[in-house]
Amino acid sequence: MEVSCPNCYTSYTVSAEKIPEQGVTPTCKKCGTTFTIVRASGDPVKDRANRMKGFVVLRERNRANAFQNRESTSAEGSDKKFDIGALYEKRSFKVGVCIAGVVILLLFAGFYQWKNIVHKRFEEALRSALAHAPDSRFALKFRDVKFSAFGGLTRDTGCIQGLHLAFYVDDETPFTLDLVDEIRFELKASQKHFITEPFDIELNIADSELALKNCVIEAQENQGWAMEFRVDQTYAGTKGLHAFTAQGIAFFFDFRGEEWKEDQRFLIGDANFGFIASHIESSNITVGRNVDILFSIRNGIFAKDEYATDASALNYLDMFQTKWGDNGTIMSVEHCSADILGSSVQLAGQLAFHNPVLESEFDLLFTAKDFSHIMKFIHRMNEAAFDKIVFTLVALEEQDVHVYRQGTDVFNLNLSYKNSKIRINDQEITNPI
Repeated sequence: MEVSCPNCYTSYTVSAEKIPEQGVTPTCKKCGTTFTIVRASGDPVKDRANRMKGFVVLRERNRANAFQNRESTSAEGSDKKFDIGALYEKRSFKVGVCIAGVVILLLFAGFYQWKNIVHKRFEEALRSALAHAPDSRFALKFRDVKFSAFGGLTRDTGCIQGLHLAFYVDDETPFTLDLVDEIRFELKASQKHFITEPFDIELNIADSELALKNCVIEAQENQGWAMEFRVDQTYAGTKGLHAFTAQGIAFFFDFRGEEWKEDQRFLIGDANFGFIASHIESSNITVGRNVDILFSIRNGIFAKDEYATDASALNYLDMFQTKWGDNGTIMSVEHCSADILGSSVQLAGQLAFHNPVLESEFDLLFTAKDFSHIMKFIHRMNEAAFDKIVFTLVALEEQDVHVYRQGTDVFNLNLSYKNSKIRINDQEITNPI
């Protein structure tokens, strides 16, 4: 057997039969360390005590027993192989495999059936949403929707094919304008979330062209629904001339509400409308920067689609005149800020509907710093409009209403309507302008 020096771990071959009962103390030939080797006594307590003294306890190996153990282990392994092979021949095992296979197939069939239902509902909802345009003379349509065959439980990918805009000149003759061949998207059905990959829209009609780069559409339903349309860059031109360019554009809309109990074809609730643009340019002139606008409607009534409005005695004019007043609808400019033609503009206001509509209340606050920049641009573009603005400002000055301070170049207008009276900057207007 092999014995190792406790100091340098050099191995030596030693026969257990040659070790006397009292042990032997050899010297390591490599490091010169002296250590004691004793044979195992069979008493675990005594052997442990010898080890604690630093002795090397040598156990005698029973080669016959080891050989028998190996033979026994080999035989047991052969028996196990035989048992596993026999297992495949058992009828109960075959029946169990068949049942498991059927269950797995049923699970896959149920999964794909559920996925097909989700896909079908999505396509129907998308077609319905695009068809319900506010103007029935045109409609957004698409040719087909394809989903990936490897979608998961919580996430699907797909493609909207052949998106186009249909104009109806009369009841039977549509004019079709192709917009995008493919729009790839991701759908998370469990989260009710939809988002497209960036796509481009390029249109050329007669001598005019329109391009929208890196468009993204995102929608989600969570205690209501919200939709956002983002565009990195927009360009419009006619006959080779630059007409309009905008960057960092986003339109968004969200609604929370429920069906109106008086007419289930309508919804009642709260809505927000927003617009953002980082840069707007027209005819090589920077028109606006950092545009941020948010409008809101609280407790408003909205038609689910144009067909509901057409089929019902209730129309939008009646909504404004009576229904919105009855429900206490409030329309607000939550915030509106922009740099327009070098002028910093702020706008805020609120319109509270009452019934009758003439008893509604209105407040508007408009402030523009460096207002002369806007006036110079209006004068260059339309002198008649410039003259009307100047005439109005002079007429207000005659009524001791000061909205423009030439010394500070600030335009400040606080317009309110209450109890059938108009007030501008806390001054009641008695004479029409």
